[in-house]
Amino acid sequence: MSHAVRERPDLHTKSGFIEYFHSYHLAGDSTRSFHGVGPSLSWEASAPFAGNPDTAEFTFDWGVNAAVLFGRQIASVSHHTSGRYVKVKYGTVVPQPYQAGNSRTESRSVTVPNIGGFAGLSVKFPNAKVSLGYRADFFFGAMDGGIDSRKSEELGFHGPFASISIGLGG
Repeated sequence: MSHAVRERPDLHTKSGFIEYFHSYHLAGDSTRSFHGVGPSLSWEASAPFAGNPDTAEFTFDWGVNAAVLFGRQIASVSHHTSGRYVKVKYGTVVPQPYQAGNSRTESRSVTVPNIGGFAGLSVKFPNAKVSLGYRADFFFGAMDGGIDSRKSEELGFHGPFASISIGLGG
């Protein structure tokens, strides 16, 4: 992900002429990833509340999951900052520049716990099922979100879902 910011927060004039100003520029780029595998445990349940199992049945569905993932976390980050104070004196520009920057690339083995869950409503037919609900999954310490140094951060996914299942006989 690349970002660039330019800013001139002040421009001071005197008698219609520029007296001095500040100017700043920031450019940054980052690439972050986690790839892992590991054991997972899940529990799902369903409770009917209306209808007939032979024709159509409405159910309330819920479930939870937990996992421990073992994998590789990679972060490649670079940024450059420059700024300058410009003073106009007797028609001559006198800049006073400032520059700084840093880059780092780190790859490390990490263990990432994961928990999640869902809740929803379904309509079950003899050979099909339509479900709507809300699901959330959280991965603790999955990403290195730091800029100059490592900073462990959680990664979460949550939102509504819809699914359609169709049985193929049997």
